[in-house]
Amino acid sequence: MSDAAPIAAPREASIDLGRLSPGDAARLLEIVWTFASNGLLVVARRNRRLVIAPQRQAPRALAVAMRRSFAQLGPTFVKFGQVVASSPGLFPRVLADEFRRLLDDVPPEPADRIRRTLQHELGGPVDALFATFDDTPIAAASVAQVHRAVLKDGTEVAVKVRRPHLRRRTERDLRLMHLLARGLERMGAVGQAVNPVAIVDDFADTLRLELDLRIEAASMTEFAANLSAHTHDRIVVPRAIDGMVTERVLVMTYVEGTPVDDADSLLAADHDVIGMVRAAVRAWVEGALDHGLFHGDVHAGNLFITPDSKVAFLDFGIMGRLDPRTRGVLQRALPAVLIDGDYRAVVQAIFDLGAADEFVDIDAATEDVRAVLEPLASVKLGDLSYGEVLQSVLTVATRYHVKLPRELVLIVKQLLYFERYALVLAPDYPLLADPQILQQFLGARTVEVVRPVIRNRPVTRAFDAPSPGLAVARSSDVSFSWVYDGGRDDLTKLYEKAKRSQWNATTDIDWSIDVDPLAVDGMSAYLPMLSAEAFGRFNQAEQANAAHHFNAWITSQFMHGEQGALLATAKLVEEVPSTEAKFYGATQVIDEARHVEAYSRYLAEKLEMTYPVNPNLRELLELIVADSRWDVTYLGMQIVVEGIALAAFGLIHQFSTEPLIKQITRYVMADEARHVAFGVLSLNGLYDEMTDAEKRDREEFIVEAAWLMRDRFMATEVWERLGIPLDDGLLDSTRSPMLQLFQRVLFAKVTPNLRKIGLMSDRLRDQLVSVGAMAAED
Repeated sequence: MSDAAPIAAPREASIDLGRLSPGDAARLLEIVWTFASNGLLVVARRNRRLVIAPQRQAPRALAVAMRRSFAQLGPTFVKFGQVVASSPGLFPRVLADEFRRLLDDVPPEPADRIRRTLQHELGGPVDALFATFDDTPIAAASVAQVHRAVLKDGTEVAVKVRRPHLRRRTERDLRLMHLLARGLERMGAVGQAVNPVAIVDDFADTLRLELDLRIEAASMTEFAANLSAHTHDRIVVPRAIDGMVTERVLVMTYVEGTPVDDADSLLAADHDVIGMVRAAVRAWVEGALDHGLFHGDVHAGNLFITPDSKVAFLDFGIMGRLDPRTRGVLQRALPAVLIDGDYRAVVQAIFDLGAADEFVDIDAATEDVRAVLEPLASVKLGDLSYGEVLQSVLTVATRYHVKLPRELVLIVKQLLYFERYALVLAPDYPLLADPQILQQFLGARTVEVVRPVIRNRPVTRAFDAPSPGLAVARSSDVSFSWVYDGGRDDLTKLYEKAKRSQWNATTDIDWSIDVDPLAVDGMSAYLPMLSAEAFGRFNQAEQANAAHHFNAWITSQFMHGEQGALLATAKLVEEVPSTEAKFYGATQVIDEARHVEAYSRYLAEKLEMTYPVNPNLRELLELIVADSRWDVTYLGMQIVVEGIALAAFGLIHQFSTEPLIKQITRYVMADEARHVAFGVLSLNGLYDEMTDAEKRDREEFIVEAAWLMRDRFMATEVWERLGIPLDDGLLDSTRSPMLQLFQRVLFAKVTPNLRKIGLMSDRLRDQLVSVGAMAAED
């Protein structure tokens, strides 16, 4: 006798036919018997009740049976199947793939029936309304078909006509689909897993809107008006013809073009495919996140490339709307996961967007999100799928029974479409890593930055011999400690780790690696100013030259900052009171010397260009090395400068594809992580003993340092060398959401350490928000 557990029979559900109208009951029987004849259901009649249960089938056989049933049942079911087919990742792949066969053109309505509809809706015979009218449709779908025509004034138009008697049949089918969904929901785990009632209700809402072509015309007009507010000269939207729009008919200007997925034709025509994809995504994202109205069905039949290389959005029957609150949540959540790695913020965004049916453990949900998304942290931003990220968010939301809005599902679908087109047309183009596209996802918020009162600069003196340089006057004590074992085990362990981690910039780095100074994938590739409109106007050669300059500029600033760290740490070795801090500080001195050596050689041998120190960085370094208080030197260098550098190196290591700078950065990052820990350990508890006035003075120094580091990244020197008027370049930079995000991401490595050492007061937080180093919601 077998020990195997018996297989539970599928749970049955029953429907009382006596509660339905005769017409509904007859149609329900037709639907159920169609499913049963294709092997989807087991059906029986018990008096006035219809008893149904699912049949077991292999996934492939089940998908084929469902597709055949939907095709036999007519327009409502075909349309539902098309929704499944156009939602890869949201439904099982085998089902979506099989249902793609329902995307093919369906048989058109007879010409005489279409002409009768036009005459009834527009008030006259077709020959009186149009100079010419082609009875053969150019497209025939489940809801409507489209004919080409010419108006009496010579305007070429597309005439969209809804299929006759569709609304009555559709409403009956929607009622019965809802009834079947309720029955399926009672079938145990099957119904609970797919939430069929919610899926059908959402589909019904969408389809009812799509049946009224007046709503489509209004959406088309609104979408075009939103884009016209910002110059989108590469986007085309049809225009509805006044007096020729009804519930069942929409006459609009005709757009000639090639479907966006016809790569062979588009590439043969020598179109600027990257420019076109960028224009399409920017327009779509602007609609979603700036205006709150976006196209909800950008499959290839609705996205055309015109002969003059413009992008045409067609068919506005399915649209999505985002309220300001939802747009704000998305603009916080996307950077949180893609750049900050802040998984808790993503979880909070999920629950902000949806409604949870039960108590949710935020910590457990955060770990679930981390498990799903953290592997993506090692993927280059250009290779990352935004659709995959949002799809993972949907998965976690479902696990915790959070009902997310329909619009988020629509967003995922459209991003998957755009990614597919980018892969077909320009496989090497990192679509969603394009700074101009990434900036769109961050929104157009502008932080009004307040400049702090900068303290008096230290006295400095330039000198020429033995080489040009600068002397900064300072007055501070040199501290001797006659206790050589002060019991600071934490600093002793850090010192041991530093000794084990020493590396040689000459022998451990592979200097044989060739570097193309004109490549656009170096350290500058994700600087915020590259999203500026001024940079976007450069041709390919000008962009390569600009990348060379920005790479040289930012590498030069790292080199100058490392020299400042070298001098500041040497100063700390003199001033810190404990022997353990002096020991570790000595290892940091040699670390910083190595960093200066490596960056200097990279600039001289690989980029063959060096920029002078940025004035803001120079001013901060002067303040740090001149201040007589050793803890302020720690604050300025170990907490602020090293913390921001560590974050910047992390971004560069993740995003840059240039192998030599990645190798250098990996070594430097390991050192910098120890340096930041050195500052935290040394300052921990110190500020608990200070007066409020003393702490306020340190807070003001931090705000000043944050502002100087913020404006350091505006790259004023580079704009001038590239021939861009300084005011234009700075205006683009300061308005850039990328700059605001860049600043916040960099300072995100600083604020937790300020909390650890006891300096993050409400007062300091408000000041950091005012200079743009933190977001108000943080």
